[in-house]
Amino acid sequence: MGRKPLATEVKRQKGSFVAKPKRENKLEPKPPKGWPEKTELVLSDPLASQKWSETCQMLDDMNVLSKADRDLLELFCMNWSQYIALLKKVQEVGIVGEMLNHRGEVVLKRSPYQAELSRITDRQAKLLTEFGLTPSSRSRIATVRDTKPESSFDKWIERGGLN
Repeated sequence: MGRKPLATEVKRQKGSFVAKPKRENKLEPKPPKGWPEKTELVLSDPLASQKWSETCQMLDDMNVLSKADRDLLELFCMNWSQYIALLKKVQEVGIVGEMLNHRGEVVLKRSPYQAELSRITDRQAKLLTEFGLTPSSRSRIATVRDTKPESSFDKWIERGGLN
């Protein structure tokens, strides 16, 4: 499996289509912007529902949220809820526990909760990159900024104000 393809907007900003304009996908779908409706599954889980609102707000502030993100958001938020539940369980029972082997001897074994927590943590990290919520994934996405001109006050603040 190779690299994930770059978004068309990223390619456009890099100038990839200057030499070969026919390579641009003019028919690329553009999903509608806005907050998707919470799914029934997310509504039934208070922790997932809270994570949904936090994540949607963050993605909206980054100008990358669309209504087409609903299913991936559901997966992300439900995974988050499972992560928190498993984390609490691991904190309660520990990472390693004593168990009896087939000869009746006490041996130390990794907690099955810890093993599942590791799997969910990996899945959550992958989902974070899909939304551009890791430092490296943010560097690979581009957004359309507001086109309103900055006021002279904004420019003054950016330069350091009175400093």
